[in-house]
Amino acid sequence: MKTVPLVLLLLVLVAGGCKKDEEPTTAPEAQVIPTELIGTWTAQSAMLGGQPITLTKAFGLTPPAITVTNTFAGNGAFSFSWVDAGKTALSTIPGTAVVTGQYITVTAPMSDGTSLKLIDGSWAVTANQLVINTYLASAGGAGSVTFTK
Repeated sequence: MKTVPLVLLLLVLVAGGCKKDEEPTTAPEAQVIPTELIGTWTAQSAMLGGQPITLTKAFGLTPPAITVTNTFAGNGAFSFSWVDAGKTALSTIPGTAVVTGQYITVTAPMSDGTSLKLIDGSWAVTANQLVINTYLASAGGAGSVTFTK
């Protein structure tokens, strides 16, 4: 007879421990990059405070690097490359782009587990030109960069 109450107690504990999640977890949706942004864009010019600046100042370039490229894939993958005169990538940083309307944020993972924000600002594509308005860390202020495909 003692086993019946023990079995009942065990059933109550097991049934009580099974509870439906209040907020079911779902897999995050893949980031979709707008079609007009997809591709490799090469920096052509930069502005800081409404005044033109060199790409060297905008990106802290050192020879043999003369420009940079941004490559956006449709799934949110991103790469930033320093490029020489022969259009060879000297070094590349992978990252992830998130686009919300005309606002873009690009982050790159760091070795210590943190992420570095590479781009955080507005963007616009007109014909084959991409203009990104963001903070230019190497130049020390808010500015814009014009890229072409």
